[in-house]
Amino acid sequence: MKIVMPVSNNSPDALIDDRFGRCPYFAIHDTESGKTTFVANDVQESGSGVNAASNVLKFSPDAVITLTIGPKAFRVIKTSGTKIYEGVKGNIKQNIELLTRGELKEINAPNN
Repeated sequence: MKIVMPVSNNSPDALIDDRFGRCPYFAIHDTESGKTTFVANDVQESGSGVNAASNVLKFSPDAVITLTIGPKAFRVIKTSGTKIYEGVKGNIKQNIELLTRGELKEINAPNN
C-alpha cells in the first residue's frame, strides 16, 4: 500500500502537518518495501490545495493521511478513488501504524 502524508520536514520522524496544501513536504510511504521518500511541496500559494492534491495523485497513492483537507483538494483526491484518512497529531510512523491497524477514520467530507 502506498500512503501519502503532508509533513513538516523531510526526516523519518517528521510530524504530520496540519496544512495539506501548504505543507513543506509530502511523505510517500510504501508499506510493502517499508521505504519512505519525501517530495517538496512546491505549490504553497493561492489554490495550493487543488494543485497539491493533483501532485499527490502523481504518486498513485492508495491512501492519504491528513489532519485537515479543504473541499477542492478533497474532491480531486476522492474523484480518483483514493481514500482519505484523518490522521492524528504525531509522526509518520505513528500514523502509518494506526492506519494499518484500522484505527484511523476515513474522511468522507472536507474538514477544513
